[in-house]
Amino acid sequence: MPSVSKQMLADAINSFDSEEFDTHAVEQYVLRKYPIEFAEDILRFKDSTDVFQQFSAAFSKSIGAAFPNQLAKRSKVDSVNLGGNESSNQMWRRVGAKGTIR
Repeated sequence: MPSVSKQMLADAINSFDSEEFDTHAVEQYVLRKYPIEFAEDILRFKDSTDVFQQFSAAFSKSIGAAFPNQLAKRSKVDSVNLGGNESSNQMWRRVGAKGTIR
């Protein structure tokens, strides 16, 4: 994501008590803490037929790319997306202690 930085993603992940979390939880955190940057990135998908789905897929890929040795992909799960609908998204597991994502 051009506007949402690696540090913003790390802040979100480090805030979770659980080792496991899904992409939608990271999206919600970043939206609350960094709304301008989040909006700038979501606007990149304004011409998509499903803005939330396309954004979420790219957002999830950016999480994996930012922390390749610090996060492990888990199975996909269904949870409520930013549009208020349930959809499938990536579950992640933090490798290491809380607060260690950099």
